[in-house]
Amino acid sequence: NQRWAETKRELLVHIQADKKTAALVLEGARLWAPALGDKLTLRLVSSADIADVRIVFARTVLGDSGLGESQVTFEVSGDDPRVGNAVITGAQMTLRAGLPLALLRLTAAHEFGHVFGLVGRAPEMPTHSPDKRDLMATIVRLKSTLTQRDINTMAELYSKPRPAFRGCRKPFVIRTRLTKQGCKGR
Repeated sequence: NQRWAETKRELLVHIQADKKTAALVLEGARLWAPALGDKLTLRLVSSADIADVRIVFARTVLGDSGLGESQVTFEVSGDDPRVGNAVITGAQMTLRAGLPLALLRLTAAHEFGHVFGLVGRAPEMPTHSPDKRDLMATIVRLKSTLTQRDINTMAELYSKPRPAFRGCRKPFVIRTRLTKQGCKGR
């Protein structure tokens, strides 16, 4: 059970890009609206200092094959970050500069899937869909689309009540990297 806190209804997003590119990235993120409903909304802010999600662009991401990368930070109950409940406390996303617009939109949507909570903290918690047509498949293609399976997975994550934290909270970070060969979490 890992997602933004129940009390967090609006994510503040800072995108270090021109208005057209920022709008396209937000368009990708908003593809998730059918799954999230009113659980999470996004608001673009001009300062990275107050943002929950920071998005930057780089000419190279993971060498020449990288499309995007997300780093999601959690607070986890207990001593083992692979188990127990987790609350997402922030995220950083890097997208490859100069991607074709359609691929940028899909890459942003895929990475926002991770930012919204579709990240595995252990091998038995899959990060990606096994179906290559899904947006959350390991490889994003121009034919990728947000499927009913993607929507159902996200909706299920946000429909469950969050159990109370027991014990101490410890920070934990998961990084996912999307390349032309596939997306991997670590």
